[in-house]
Amino acid sequence: ILGASADTPEDNRAWKAKFGFPYPLVSDPGRSLPALYGGAKRWAVLIDEEQKVQAFWPEVVDKEGFAAEVLGAL
Repeated sequence: ILGASADTPEDNRAWKAKFGFPYPLVSDPGRSLPALYGGAKRWAVLIDEEQKVQAFWPEVVDKEGFAAEVLGAL
């Protein structure tokens, strides 16, 4: 699991501490990652151990239901 955010590294560290996010969080203030995936504000990619994309969510809208959807895809 890897997170990415357009926030600064300092903001990401504070966010991780506040919410107890235990995974790496990449800082992408230039928003180059969203540009690769159509510019969506929230998106997700499930990549397996062999680095193959298993699922792609181009725009995450339902933040509450999204976790269950991802867990169902694992």
